[in-house]
Amino acid sequence: MSYKSLLLYVDGGEGRGAVFDHGLRLADWFDAHVTGLNVHLPSYQAFAVYGGYAVGDGGVMERLDAEARDLADRLRDEFLGRARRTGCAKAEWRYVEGETAGSISVNARYADLVIMPCKDPDDANSLGTPELPAHVALGCARPVLVLPAAAPVDTFGRHVLLAWNATREATRAATAALPLMKRAGRVTIAVVDEGRRMDTAHGDVPGADIALYLARHGINAEVMQLSKGGSEVSDVLLSTAADRGADLLCMGAYGHSRWRELALGGTTHDILRSMTVPTMLVC
Repeated sequence: MSYKSLLLYVDGGEGRGAVFDHGLRLADWFDAHVTGLNVHLPSYQAFAVYGGYAVGDGGVMERLDAEARDLADRLRDEFLGRARRTGCAKAEWRYVEGETAGSISVNARYADLVIMPCKDPDDANSLGTPELPAHVALGCARPVLVLPAAAPVDTFGRHVLLAWNATREATRAATAALPLMKRAGRVTIAVVDEGRRMDTAHGDVPGADIALYLARHGINAEVMQLSKGGSEVSDVLLSTAADRGADLLCMGAYGHSRWRELALGGTTHDILRSMTVPTMLVC
């Protein structure tokens, strides 16, 4: 298994640099085709859904749409320029007008991996909501790599932390991350005791079976059994990533009740709002 088609979603936020850098690095690693994508929700649709424009304010929506197209042109030139400088010959650009999550998801169905920035609340040009990557993962059935704006590209993928709870989503995350875990110098499996009986799914020793599965792929992984205590699972995972020096967290998204998490929040929600390390989400 390898990544042969990458989709990079960018907006006008500062996080686009990390997306471009990581995407082009992965394209080089796996000899992959890489597509840059920018999406704009047309102003007439935004007005119909959200309101916010003064009725009768002639030209405001046309001006906003023109500005969006100008931004897309600048992003295209930046992306293709970076691709040329890094020697990536398999690069193309797409600009789509439509609803953001849906448009990304449709394009992502033809890629092996989606790469996109996390929402920066302090960056006015960082669009969408923190949960946008998870909505994309839910809509496209592809792994989504979410990057903090300051994520360094030089150390990416050296130490992978796989969050394992023996669910369907965690299983898909482990499979989706195989190409990166095979390249990594170190892989750690984090099993967080959430106080629920998981004997049937986990086997006699939680984490042992998934470690054996990875070993059959040539991946030597260390298993860590972690106590949740009074903390949230997201805090345990992010603390472990920081303490162990992991530079990539791979996890299943919406693993317990996706509709409950969409409405009320949960581990996926918390990770996206407190992200400190590149994170691969898989639904």
